[in-house]
Order: sequence, then structure tokens, then C-alpha cells
Amino acid sequence: MPKKKYNLSVVQKYNSQVVKFLRHSKQTPRHKTTSNTHAAPSLIFCYSTYMKKRLLFFGLVGAAAVAALAQNEAASRVEQPKYSVVESFGSIELRQYEPTIVAEVEIAGDQQTALEAGFRVLAGYIFGKNQANQTYKSAKIAMTSPVSQTRSEKIPMTSPVTAEASGSVWKIRFTMPSQYSLPTLPQPKDDRIKLFEVPGERIAAIRFSGVATAKDMEKKAEELETFLIKHNMKSSGEAVYAYYNPPWTLPFLRRNEVLLKAGPF
Repeated sequence: MPKKKYNLSVVQKYNSQVVKFLRHSKQTPRHKTTSNTHAAPSLIFCYSTYMKKRLLFFGLVGAAAVAALAQNEAASRVEQPKYSVVESFGSIELRQYEPTIVAEVEIAGDQQTALEAGFRVLAGYIFGKNQANQTYKSAKIAMTSPVSQTRSEKIPMTSPVTAEASGSVWKIRFTMPSQYSLPTLPQPKDDRIKLFEVPGERIAAIRFSGVATAKDMEKKAEELETFLIKHNMKSSGEAVYAYYNPPWTLPFLRRNEVLLKAGPF
């Protein structure tokens, strides 16, 4: 039977890539070959394996990227505080916010520890650790009748989660969905949680992506303050750090902001 011929130019073309593959996987050919003709079958097999691994890798990366984009799209549909942009300067915006109702808890400690602890407390509240509110008449019955029941109510998630420093204490806030008013919001079972209305405000905001560390936030706050001074605008209060995305969001898809009360503009 005649020997099968191989296209040596093809083998030579991919030879360098196969060698890289062998080095990467720390494999060596079993037999020392003396000619390109004898080497052809093993080289083609190695190149085929190499390409399959590459295709599998990029397929997994592609699937992960699609899933991350889908999660980010879902997160972008979460209700956010309503505001209008008065003026925009690249990554900096001057905004007019409408009044909102927030749930707030104060946690002592460093920024990251306080943020995580505060998030858990507030997440527990919106996911059911509360007493559903009723009409005033029903509330009186519930207080006086031993057979009445209170139920927990899940509150839709909103964004962003904000953190504001007050000395060594951090104020962590969730914005409440607009469907609620203070009288209709479920009452927290955790007495550390305070519910109150924040009036409409003029806010200067700087936006950026990535994993926001404490140093990143401080740097952006300084950048925002410098911008306000340059434009003859005064800021008041502490900087507020706003996180819009869940922790599994890819860094380049994340939305982080530093907010400062400012005016007039």
C-alpha cells in the first residue's frame, strides 16, 4: 500500500505554533524524527489538539461574557433614584434629584467592612425581615388583637447602594422603590434601620467603572471637589459613594459614582 503523502508546506507553516504548544504543556515527542515526512502525522495531531483547546477556551470565555452582559442588562433595569442632568462634563454630571425615601443603617469600622455589614442588614430588611404595614385602622386591630398576624414583605431591589462617612461611622443606604411612601413601607424588625425621606437635592456626580476600592473613591472625591472649586461651586457634607452593581459583575461593566451636594448651578 503506498504511503500517504502530507503537505509539508502546511506542516512547516504551523510547526512553530506546535512547538509553543508542546512547551506550554511540558510535553516532548516520544520519538526523535529524522525527516519532516515522518514528523507530519504527530505534528498535525498536536496542532489539532492545540486548536481544540483554544476553541474550548474561547468558547467558555464567550459564554461567560454573554452571561455577564445579560446580568448587567437585568441590573440596569433595577429602579434607581430619579434625577435630571442639568449639565454634563465628560464623566462628571450636575444633577437635580427628586425626593426619595431611604432605609439607612450606621456601621462603625473601615469602609469595606462597614459596607458589607450594612448591606447584609439592609438586604435582610428588603428580603423579608420586616413587618408589613397596613392601614391605620388595621394597625390598631393588629396591636390589640392577639389572633391577628403580621407578615413579612419582600421589597424590590433598587440601586445604587450608597455609603457616607460620619467620623469613624459609615451610613449605608438603600433607596426604597417609588411605589412606597413612609406610611406604607414595611417596618424593620432590626431597630438599627431608619426610614426617612431625603428631599430633592442638587448633586455633582463623577462616574467610573472597575472594582472601586477605598483609594479609588477617595481619589474620585478629590477630583470632583477640584472640579467644583474650578467652576466656582460650593460643596457641602461628606462625599457619598454609590455602588450600582452586584459583586459578580465584571469590572469593566460596573458603575461606581462619588456624589457631592453642590450648588448653585
